[in-house]
Formats: sequence, C-alpha cells, structure tokens
Amino acid sequence: MDSTQVVDYSASSDTIMTTTSAGLSQQEADFMVTMIQAMGAAFFAIAIIFIAMAIFSIVCNWIIFEKAGRKGWESIVPYYNIYVMFKIIGKSLWNLCWVFLFIPGIIVLIVKINVALAKSFGKGTGFALGLIFLSPIFHAILAFDKSIVYVGPNGVAGGAAGGALDSDI
Repeated sequence: MDSTQVVDYSASSDTIMTTTSAGLSQQEADFMVTMIQAMGAAFFAIAIIFIAMAIFSIVCNWIIFEKAGRKGWESIVPYYNIYVMFKIIGKSLWNLCWVFLFIPGIIVLIVKINVALAKSFGKGTGFALGLIFLSPIFHAILAFDKSIVYVGPNGVAGGAAGGALDSDI
C-alpha cells in the first residue's frame, strides 16, 4: 500500500488539509494508529494474565496430584493427566463418552468430575459447586489448604489412587 500524502490547497478553505492515499485525513490516520497501538497493549496485558493463570493452574493441579499420591509431573502430560485424574476420582474412562453429546454432555462430565473430585478429598456438594463455578479459587483451596487430604477414589476411605473404578456411564 502506497503511503504517499496528498495536500489539498483549495481556495475555498484557509486551512491546508493533508490526506493519505486511502482518503483519510491525517487526524483520522493518527487516530487509527493510536487505536491499533492501544489494542496491541490490551492484547499484551490479556496475554500476560492468561499465561499467569495457566501457570497458576498447572501449579495447583501438580499439588492436587501429589496430594492424591500421584507424581506431580503426571498433571502436565496431555491425555495422560485425564487418565490419572479419572483414577484419582474413581471414575471409569467411559465417562468421556459424555463429550460426544456436545454441550449437555460436557456439562454433565464437568459436574461428575468435580463432584467426584470433591468427594475424593472429603468435601461435599457445596465444595463441588465451588469447583464447578469458581474453579480457579476452589482448585487453589484444594491444593494449598493443608487440612484437606485425599480420602480415596470418589470418597471411599482407604482406597488407593489406582483403586477400583466405578462402572457407571
């Protein structure tokens, strides 16, 4: 795109109007540049916040996995972390079939996982609702609260992290 400027010396106006080759006045072009710079700064700020939240989530999951008797690194390996989480909460991998029902299935899966996670750490329905609706906060509570300990898969006391899985779908 050519960035040449056209200067209009019209006799009817005492002011000199500068326009770009796209037909914009210099003020309009400057305004657009300012807006693009502001959007770039906003995008950068949002990206920094997103990266910080992702790191915080990884740390919380690492600690939750360790509390459940698993190795922390298992929480960062894609797909394997889902398998291990299902072992921690005592659910069968068949529960992933809910994903094929798209939106309602994903909602059911999220509810089932978070209720089972709360039970696995000895917590009730209120804590499960917190895990569902205020996930980052309640995952941090689950990770950093020393009084919350792993009870067993799906809240069955004495069960190991690799214990028996329920077969419900």
